[in-house]
Amino acid sequence: YLGDAANEEVYCELRYQGQLFDAETGLYYNRHRYFDPDTAQYLSSDPIGMLGGIRPQAYVHNPLTRVDPLGLTPKETVTYRGDSRDPNTIFNEGFQPLGDSNDLFKHASDNTSPPSNFISTSKSPEVAAEFGSQLYTESGYAYAIKSNNGIDVNSALGKATPFPRELEVAIPGGVKPENVLGVTPVNADGTFGNYSILNPKHYGW
Repeated sequence: YLGDAANEEVYCELRYQGQLFDAETGLYYNRHRYFDPDTAQYLSSDPIGMLGGIRPQAYVHNPLTRVDPLGLTPKETVTYRGDSRDPNTIFNEGFQPLGDSNDLFKHASDNTSPPSNFISTSKSPEVAAEFGSQLYTESGYAYAIKSNNGIDVNSALGKATPFPRELEVAIPGGVKPENVLGVTPVNADGTFGNYSILNPKHYGW
């Protein structure tokens, strides 16, 4: 070897987390998706849908700076709610309860009789899409909600739960506008739209 090893640039196509650099496009291949380092986002949506968060093309948080060695950082609980109302309304008003009844069983059975103090959400984005599309009849929305004070209806009611497949989390007293994280449109067939909208009130914009 007669080159200048001390000053030559070392070429390596491997990037962080084993991504492969594509010199032709400048993108990083990440097995299932391509990542654009200039915009810090993926070119396609996360294949797991809303379970990956409300920014389906976003990259993960920096694991080198966002660490919790003592395990003291609380985990934010996120649930989902299907609704026909538009984002401007929900981002400004949140979700208001129908009444003041705190009977969880009656709420889970029929939240209108008596009018309930709980807001229904679900652990499942697909259940939210089902309700957002009015049972697959029209387009609507699936909202992601910070629900740290929610009650797991299946756990609380056990075998008495009237609709266990809905995986309901009931939030007492309503949902404040700033606790609505964002929204994804839902098509009439229950599938998700290809974009999400973040709520400025939650992120302080």
